[in-house]
Parts: sequence; structure tokens; C-alpha cells
Amino acid sequence: MDRSADEPILEVRPVTPEDAEPIGRIRVRAWQAAYQAFMPADYLDALDQLRSLGDLRRMIVEGPRRFAALLARFAGEPAGFATLGEPRHPTEAGTCELWALNVDQHFWRRGVGSALVRAADHRAAAQGFGRMELWCIVGNVPG
Repeated sequence: MDRSADEPILEVRPVTPEDAEPIGRIRVRAWQAAYQAFMPADYLDALDQLRSLGDLRRMIVEGPRRFAALLARFAGEPAGFATLGEPRHPTEAGTCELWALNVDQHFWRRGVGSALVRAADHRAAAQGFGRMELWCIVGNVPG
């Protein structure tokens, strides 16, 4: 199937340390838009997109064994990210945890989240995982 010349390009790639700042921005925007019904407004308002950038850069470079972080760009703009790795809780052997999947609200309903899930699934399989789990807030469903 040929892509229309007017159709924006969606790409997903592994993150680099330089992606830490856009990821911080995406995380804050996504949380502030998606979690209004679940978290106090003052908590969401206080989220700082620059907080923990050094930790994120270190994680990208030195990440734990079988860790991956992916960035989605839509029409050249950072639009979403996913992180995955070994589960942080007891579960079945061979299971990967999708630690985070955040899409900037300006890119909702454009296929960014789906592309990130597909890429995360491929990455998990390449790292030897046969299953993937995602924990989320009860009631957090698309509106």
C-alpha cells in the first residue's frame, strides 16, 4: 500500500540520551491530560518535565539487562515513548513489563500508541520474552 504524500510519517526508534528532554515533556503532558480523573490537580500541575533528566539519560545509556526505551516521532515531532524490561513484580517466567507508554495529547488518536506497542512487542520478542504485561489505573480507558 502506497502512502499518500500528504500523510504524516510516523517512526519509532530506540531512544538516545538526547531524547531525555522530549520524553520528560511528553510524560508530563500525557499525565496531565490522561490522569485528571485519577490524581489530584495540584499533583499534576506540579509535575516537572525537567525533573530526573539525568537519571533518565543514565538509564538510557546504562539501562538494566533486557531494558528498552522507544521514541515515536509523528511528522518529525516527538509524540510518545515506551519503556519496557524485566517485570518489577512476581509474574510468569518469560514475561516482559511495559513500564511506561505515554503519548502527548496532541498526538492522541493518530496511531502513535499502537505503533509503540507493536515496536515494544517486537523488541520484547527479540530479547527473548514471550509475554508482555502492562499495569494501569483502573478506569483508565479511552474516552
